Amino acid sequence: MQIRSGVLSITLKYCYQRGSTHYFQRPVPRDLQAQYGKTTIKLNLHTSDISEAARKIGALNRQLEKEWESLRADPDSSLRATKKHAEAFLAAWGIAVSGERDEEMEHAIELLHDHLDKKRVAHAAGDEEVYRDANGGDYLSKVESTAMQMLAGTLRDSLSDAFELYLEHHKKRDDEKFANFSRAAFQTLIDAVGDKPVEAVSRADARAFVAKQQAAGLKTGTIRRRLSTVNAVMNSYISEKELTRTNPFESLQIAGEGSDKKKRVPFTPDELTAVQAKCREVDDYIRWLIALLSDTGTRIGEVTGLLLDDLVLDGPIPHIVIREHPWRSLKTSFTAREVPLLGASLWAAQRIKENARPGQRFAFPRYTNEERCNADTASATCRPDGAAWPRGVICWVSLGGMVVGE
Repeated sequence: MQIRSGVLSITLKYCYQRGSTHYFQRPVPRDLQAQYGKTTIKLNLHTSDISEAARKIGALNRQLEKEWESLRADPDSSLRATKKHAEAFLAAWGIAVSGERDEEMEHAIELLHDHLDKKRVAHAAGDEEVYRDANGGDYLSKVESTAMQMLAGTLRDSLSDAFELYLEHHKKRDDEKFANFSRAAFQTLIDAVGDKPVEAVSRADARAFVAKQQAAGLKTGTIRRRLSTVNAVMNSYISEKELTRTNPFESLQIAGEGSDKKKRVPFTPDELTAVQAKCREVDDYIRWLIALLSDTGTRIGEVTGLLLDDLVLDGPIPHIVIREHPWRSLKTSFTAREVPLLGASLWAAQRIKENARPGQRFAFPRYTNEERCNADTASATCRPDGAAWPRGVICWVSLGGMVVGE
């Protein structure tokens, strides 16, 4: 669907509008239509706001693509894949795992039990003792067995379930960068100890996880960041499920932590002046970004996600407004601020304004749009060949300053 707002034209894929409300609509892939029992997924997004609709559509697309990946995978490849196949198996019988059971669903459950009992009879081959002593694992497939555990409410949550619960309730769940980073960090735990039931995860598993990361040659700072994610997921699960157990990852020590940290050398005033002079000489959008950062101490994501209107040049004190936007959050609410412009940063802001095209909304439209701010790509572009700049490669640190060497 294409939406026009003033001079802007925005295309929202898998979206249509009824009245002022936006709806999500996406076809189910042909090879999965049997599992879903329908050819199209339609959902009311309950919003008339374009930006909010775009965020919800992005989250729905990511969720569906993960489900489809699991349904296409071998059920034995992971517990998550098994569960998705089990849900599809139940859906094919007209049974939903969640929600209230009406008379129609109860009848479907009875039919399923009759079907599975016939498999038990076939397994026993007329032997009453074998029939009586048989358990589900003897005659049911892994998918069927998992489906029956789901119905009985006896299927235990795995680590991957704990992560999905964490992401579902997190305030930044629609932030693709946050979700991808968190998922990748938590996956390292699953890779180390397996996608085991949460209740079975022990302190020994926590130590095994750290040991595996160290054996892979990772720096202790990287391990600590991954542990922070794991710790947050486990705390969230314990809280949401109202468990009395302790978090096995809490207060976990890392041998030699901090000793492998590499000291970074800041620019000297002369080097910073040389960088700024080069920015004025080249005078293009990426040099404007670097110059804007150099005299403001801002983070690269804060600058990359600026609106043109956030560059205030006509007041008594030229400044930039750092505030949260739908496409770029702030590190904390306390980092919303107004930053004065002077020197190279004032020059850069002026050049951005002077070169803006008619209808341009963003200061750096190459990296930012209504849906996201791609600060990582901007950061990568700000790392030119060492020969082009004094003393090596430029990189950006969390405080927003420039340093050389890595």
